[in-house]
Amino acid sequence: MTCFDPSKAKCHLTSQDDTRRTPDLRDCRPGCQNIACTDRDIEHVRQQTLELADLVNDPLSPALRHERERHELARLNAILDEHHATRLNPETTT
Repeated sequence: MTCFDPSKAKCHLTSQDDTRRTPDLRDCRPGCQNIACTDRDIEHVRQQTLELADLVNDPLSPALRHERERHELARLNAILDEHHATRLNPETTT
């Protein structure tokens, strides 16, 4: 899902060693110039949002888990929004 250029990364980098710096995909952020999503990537993100939405909407979910999952859902939704806003072919819905 990324084409990594450390100078453009918005995520935290895994290594401080300049020769082996890699992205932290758990901290992927919308608007990062390294993101290049395929339709398959976006479908995977969309599926994750559906699963997280169920957890977030569960009234029996512990508060700490609810807050963590709500934050992750917002991050993934921002990735989907960014993808849709910058599509080359906006007529196609994915």
